[in-house]
Amino acid sequence: MKKPNLFIVGAPKCGTTSLHEYLSQHPEIFMCPVKEPHYLCSDLHEQADRFHGKKDSFKGIPNDREYLQLFKDAGDRKIIGESTPVYLYSSAAPRLIKKMSPDAKIIIMLREPAEMLYSWHAQLLASGEEDVKSFEKALALEDARKKDERLVPATAWNPFRVQYSEHVRFSKYIRNYLRAFRRENILILFLEDMKKDMPRVYRTVLKFLGVRDTNFVADFSVRNPRTVPKSVFFAKHLKNPPVPVRKLIRALAPLPVRRKLSLFLTSILQKRDFSRINTEKKKRLQKKFLPEVRELDELLHSEGFLPKEKSVIKL
Repeated sequence: MKKPNLFIVGAPKCGTTSLHEYLSQHPEIFMCPVKEPHYLCSDLHEQADRFHGKKDSFKGIPNDREYLQLFKDAGDRKIIGESTPVYLYSSAAPRLIKKMSPDAKIIIMLREPAEMLYSWHAQLLASGEEDVKSFEKALALEDARKKDERLVPATAWNPFRVQYSEHVRFSKYIRNYLRAFRRENILILFLEDMKKDMPRVYRTVLKFLGVRDTNFVADFSVRNPRTVPKSVFFAKHLKNPPVPVRKLIRALAPLPVRRKLSLFLTSILQKRDFSRINTEKKKRLQKKFLPEVRELDELLHSEGFLPKEKSVIKL
């Protein structure tokens, strides 16, 4: 049975959906028809089970058979890929991916931390996993929620979802993958570069994957744009039903059907969010995360991911 050899592992809100769709258009690449199967992150499943007090509370594929079935139509395509952005935050994912596909290609996508967290908060609101509408107030709750998980919305997949600052400790997570995979098997991209020149970034990815830069032209329209819920109540209860209801739906409907239902609910419960993070708020966050950005900059330069003339500090 076909196994994936390409994994887009995150970070969320950094263009993973767009790249997944763009790569799926290439004749030598098969991308999993179900984005985010969430299979190779057993530690996150365990966190979710502990938080909810129930087994199998985390959304995703439950076993090898169903996971590999996602790639049954790959045919003879050279690259077989999947995208699950939370793999970046899973300590188990690098090991499990390595076991599944020892010579796998890993793509890690990043973006300026303040912008990323602003979009992440909006997504959690839209999915019903966050119930604090104010971005600033949600950030301020991090320490309290870490000490007392009762303050974490019961609809969150696991408590880590609302630990915002932890989501931008990029250097820590990149090192996890560098320990598991050879440097040449890892590609790091920035959303800011995709916005400036997507065709150039696309060619870089094709070269990394070892597929032909054919004459076909990919459709580079934006995928998975930021949204906000029309109603926080309905987003919370319809997009994220209680675990018993979720398990019943999982038993009755296969994952592709559930994803189509989720997309339908998204279309009626959410609307595009064109708001921007406040300039002063962004500056405060940039100051807060500057030590991490500097550490990331040093890591990417030392490992050869960034040329000397480029710096993530200036993104």
